[in-house]
Amino acid sequence: AGLPELHCRVGINCGAVLVGNYGCRAKMDYTIVGDPVNLASRLEGLNKKFETSLLISGQVYGSDNVDATFVCRLLGRVAVKGKTQGVEVYEVLGFTSEVDPS
Repeated sequence: AGLPELHCRVGINCGAVLVGNYGCRAKMDYTIVGDPVNLASRLEGLNKKFETSLLISGQVYGSDNVDATFVCRLLGRVAVKGKTQGVEVYEVLGFTSEVDPS
């Protein structure tokens, strides 16, 4: 009540990554690295171009009944930095139980 809306952009991808404390005693950093992380970051940035707020990769869309749980719209195959082939990108519109199918 009275507070401004919070708008954020999210990119989701899946895959094997390395997570943990990296560095030495003088400078330690908890971080995550790997190609799946880089793609998720690229998807997050693509939200601005597509004027969306939540994008997922085709790999996420094809896993664990995502298409049965969420209504998603295929935006196409997009060239992203660091990839030689385009990546399928989907916008998540909402839960299937909450989105009007028309």
